[in-house]
Parts: sequence; C-alpha cells; structure tokens
Amino acid sequence: MAGVLKAYVSGTWVPVGVGPTGPPGPPGVAGVGSSYTFVQGTPLAVWTITHTVPYYPNVVVVDSANSQVEGDVVYTSSSVVTITFSGAFSGRAFLS
Repeated sequence: MAGVLKAYVSGTWVPVGVGPTGPPGPPGVAGVGSSYTFVQGTPLAVWTITHTVPYYPNVVVVDSANSQVEGDVVYTSSSVVTITFSGAFSGRAFLS
C-alpha cells in the first residue's frame, strides 16, 4: 500500500482513512465571540468587575506573577462579577 497513511496500532500497521478534500460546508451560525480583561492593580481580597460581555462569562484569574488563582465567583448581575479570595493580591481576571 504505497502512498497510504498508516498508524501503528496493537503491533500492526493499519491504513488511516484520509481521502480527498470535499466541498466546503455551509457557513456556521454567527457567534458572540466576546471577552474582557480586568486589571486589579491594588491588592484586594474581593474584586468587583463590571464587564460588557453579553453573557455570564467564564472567569480565569492570575496574580501578578501569572500564577492561576482560585476564588469564589458570584455573578451579582448579568454585567457584574464579584470574586472573593482568601487573601489580598493584585493581578488580572480574564472573562470569556
């Protein structure tokens, strides 16, 4: 089988199903690709973030050394997130 892509599976080379490229599919539904970065410059144990993301976003927080930090995230409204930490620090929150 010259010219066929193969993978080694359980001690045997088996062909991998790669065929010709087909026609492009229809366009997908328009998404709401939105994100927001919040900078907390002053060390605080409670961060209140007012954002413009049009949904309840995922939240990832890093400290000033770029280490990820866990906190208690509460969506106080559709445009405000409050995050409570065990101690005060400065850093950034990424909402997406």
